[in-house]
Amino acid sequence: MDDSLQSPPQMGLTGLFTSIDRILLETDAPSIATETTLATEVESRHLIEVAQKVAELRWMSFAQVCLKTTENARRLFRLH
Repeated sequence: MDDSLQSPPQMGLTGLFTSIDRILLETDAPSIATETTLATEVESRHLIEVAQKVAELRWMSFAQVCLKTTENARRLFRLH
């Protein structure tokens, strides 16, 4: 297992080119590191970093990303 802090470049492209209506945020990918955390140490508390990166890539505010992805999760899991 790779413990580097580098995620594959295509991961950022996925966050950029996927419709915001289709994005859910999660951290259950133990083989994918964040910018500050080793891949083997990624857990739910790193979700903020994931949301911040999506916001940066999409030129959206952090709050907008959080609201939209929460709405997506509620729709997917029928939590409305």
